[in-house]
Amino acid sequence: MNGYFQWKHLKEFHLGPTASEKLYCVTIKVEHKKQTMTLHNGLTDKDAPLASLESDAWLRMRPVTITLSPQAADANVEPFEGVVPYKRMAPSFSIPACGDNSSVACERFEWRSSHGKEIKEIGGHSSGWKLVRLSQTAGEASDSQSHRAMGRSSDGKEIVAVIAHNASLSLSKGFRFAFLGSGLTGILGEKWEIMTVISAMHLWLLDFQTIMHIVPAA
Repeated sequence: MNGYFQWKHLKEFHLGPTASEKLYCVTIKVEHKKQTMTLHNGLTDKDAPLASLESDAWLRMRPVTITLSPQAADANVEPFEGVVPYKRMAPSFSIPACGDNSSVACERFEWRSSHGKEIKEIGGHSSGWKLVRLSQTAGEASDSQSHRAMGRSSDGKEIVAVIAHNASLSLSKGFRFAFLGSGLTGILGEKWEIMTVISAMHLWLLDFQTIMHIVPAA
């Protein structure tokens, strides 16, 4: 899945497999020093929101929260922890990861910056983030990228999603995103998938804003 946007219009972008097959709209609004990113279940901001992420508009270190199904009476508000702009970070979130059964114990997932095999697989010679399932050890630890199995982190954990900055010359495609391993099977649930997508987009946007010195206008 790709992220498409206009360089001069960072208030909205779209997700889809190709530019002609866009599936979701993402809006960004700045109000009262807060930046809110909303993932919509359709192509416009009129479509129902699947999730929203609230952060500081000026890239300062402030609490980041993700609200799943924000219009629902029982909307879940989850912290996205460890987001530290301008510094090396490994943000994480916890969520029940077994279908949509809320009685299942929460698992923790951690985003790690990466230039590894999984990033190159979808983004070429690019950089990005990989999501590691901390509760699952799927292989032996290895400090060497060449000896590390595909889909495994250096400490042997399973990599379940990646987001890569676009390495091509396209001026409209900002990133590429993919689920991997158990994240690709659907067994972790729809809420986990939505949480993963919106947290990934936030990290991409942080990188983009930091590099380009851009803060969306209110």
